[in-house]
Amino acid sequence: MYPKILATLGPHSSDERTIRAMFEAGCDAVRLNLAHDTQAAHAERIARVRQIAEELHKPIAILCDLGGPKARIGKVASGAYLKEGSVFYLSKACTQGNEQCVSVNFPKILDELLVGMIVWLDDGTKKLVVEGREKDMVRLRVLDGGELRDNVGIAVEGLTFGLDSFTQKDERDLSFVVKHAVDFVAVSFVRTPRDIELVREKVPAQGPSLIAKIETPQAVANAEGIAEAADGIMVARGDLGLTLPFDEVPAVQERLVRICLRAGKPVIVATQMLESMIRSPRPTRAEVENVAHAAMQGADALMLSAETARGIDPARVVATMQKIAGRFEYRCPQQTLDSLGLERLSGADTVSAMVVEAAEALDAKLLVAFTETGRAAQRIARFRPKKQILAVSPNEATARKLALTFGVKTKVVPPVQTIEEAVEVAKHAVRELGLLKTGDCFLISAGRPFGASSTTNSMLIEYI
Repeated sequence: MYPKILATLGPHSSDERTIRAMFEAGCDAVRLNLAHDTQAAHAERIARVRQIAEELHKPIAILCDLGGPKARIGKVASGAYLKEGSVFYLSKACTQGNEQCVSVNFPKILDELLVGMIVWLDDGTKKLVVEGREKDMVRLRVLDGGELRDNVGIAVEGLTFGLDSFTQKDERDLSFVVKHAVDFVAVSFVRTPRDIELVREKVPAQGPSLIAKIETPQAVANAEGIAEAADGIMVARGDLGLTLPFDEVPAVQERLVRICLRAGKPVIVATQMLESMIRSPRPTRAEVENVAHAAMQGADALMLSAETARGIDPARVVATMQKIAGRFEYRCPQQTLDSLGLERLSGADTVSAMVVEAAEALDAKLLVAFTETGRAAQRIARFRPKKQILAVSPNEATARKLALTFGVKTKVVPPVQTIEEAVEVAKHAVRELGLLKTGDCFLISAGRPFGASSTTNSMLIEYI
């Protein structure tokens, strides 16, 4: 029982051999960053992922990350390098970037930069300070330099740019996502619950689940409402560490995990989990602790970004993360109604809590959740039980969407109409997957009438 692994596909991880190796190493879901590359390239990745997942009989989820109103630099000449102490310009007009000047995707952000402001590029790896203005350009001094790449992000300490939350490119990309029946959409730079509601209005009812990326102080302040409006959240530590004092990020991460546990919705911890493995075959000791800490906090999924998108060995990175997280199997504290602060419960919430408590009392080895949408399994998983959860569903899409939920294994089964059928289907699935041995106790949660969503109202005690 440990977190799932979400890995970003990129230049070093889009071929069939590498994707297959990542899946075999323990990858549960893939991320496509729509801020980079073309829709045609992403469509090829989607087709390749689905083909390999089908061959391996694994319900691999696909998450598409909208670029959102993220300030970015433009194209940069190959080999451009920012030298410490040099002057560098952000421009409204520069067409081809180099080590002296680069354009920005939202020119109006330059009007918000004031002398003395600290500007970060590329997830905080390059640090510059604003020195002044010259026509349509802002002059900066490089404090910490390095190689400059195309389209990297721009962030300013203490400043959230006044940009619309949903861009024209997002609109086009969301249509692409819906067309390709992607499982999850990560909505960037969410500030309020309304930002999620606006995106929800643009997708079909049975469309992708919406993951809110928490990246700004405003989003942190509104986190509980955002978690309620979204289907899950992502702790985007890269931008959080630039827009907030970096020493506040660990406490924010812990709070966001707790919020999602209470809501029974997946929480993804992201950014620089195993960053050194972009170039190294082994993680640093601090990175090992970083992954272990997120696992023990109760994160549903851990995300790899550049480590797999452009690292030297994406499959090794996935295997390393799985090995670290696996060492802490069952170490995440089990939750209770009291520890989560849950009070006004629905019938489905109450049954889910009873299933977890009964499993401990009966020493049940497995919790089987019949679910149409995945919510029944998520309600159980929020308590982080010390037992394996098997979600059984007639919907393949539901199986994929549970690929980002902590400790849940899935099995697609034929629809059932009666409780007797449910018991037989559950026993058959358990035997087929080899999860239990003769005499083992397991619990079933289900909703009657079958086929309806959000109706979990029954618990059964069964034996193999």
